[in-house]
Amino acid sequence: WQIDQVRRGAEEAGRSMSDIKLDLWAAIGLSDDREQAVDEVRHWVASQAESFNKWRELPDFLRPFEHEFKAASDAYDRLEHMSQHAGHVASVSAELVEYLAFVGTADDCLAQIRSLEPLGLDRVTLAFRAGGRQQRMEAIHQGIIAPLNAPAT
Repeated sequence: WQIDQVRRGAEEAGRSMSDIKLDLWAAIGLSDDREQAVDEVRHWVASQAESFNKWRELPDFLRPFEHEFKAASDAYDRLEHMSQHAGHVASVSAELVEYLAFVGTADDCLAQIRSLEPLGLDRVTLAFRAGGRQQRMEAIHQGIIAPLNAPAT
């Protein structure tokens, strides 16, 4: 849906899609404990949900979550923006978190990222929670980046 929006905009501006780099920004919660992985990025999803509530028109695939977008918007406290402990994180379900973020084991997240290959993305930028940043970066490198960069066998 968003890529179609970009394509239409490019055409209207007389530009080619080959001139445009597509970069998906998404949160990643990497853990062998799925509930922990979901909780690690719930604050990011709550922020996204709050902003989606402002859209004039939602794409069909987001309509099932419309009530969560409204709840996130109603509960959102800018003073707690992106805080894992913010009250508004309770406004989003694990289902929405799993829909909007990469969550699970390294293998789970790698499979989720690989499933996006047909979209023709140029990059995927991963956001992750603060705290233990070095350890998280190493886990993402070992479990996601290295396998993606490995030669095909």
